[in-house]
Amino acid sequence: MQELQNNIHELFIARDIMDMANEYAKDFYILEQLSDFTFNLARLHEDSTVDWDTIFSILDQAYSNKNASIIRQLEPIYRKINASINNSHATKAKR
Repeated sequence: MQELQNNIHELFIARDIMDMANEYAKDFYILEQLSDFTFNLARLHEDSTVDWDTIFSILDQAYSNKNASIIRQLEPIYRKINASINNSHATKAKR
């Protein structure tokens, strides 16, 4: 049960980070901070439900290239995470 709860929290964190990346896509200082944060999360959670390395890579590319449009590459990951969150809520509601 605890592992499931940790996973859902991690999914919420990932979704919030991607929301911030979308909202502040043209603020490269914020993208750099989000990139650094996800890099560290990737190192902390090597067996994570979230693919932090990919999120880091996309944020780092956007920051390094000063290209906000790269953030769009997060969309498939965002949809997958949202689906996992919604499935978790649906499962919880059935209990």
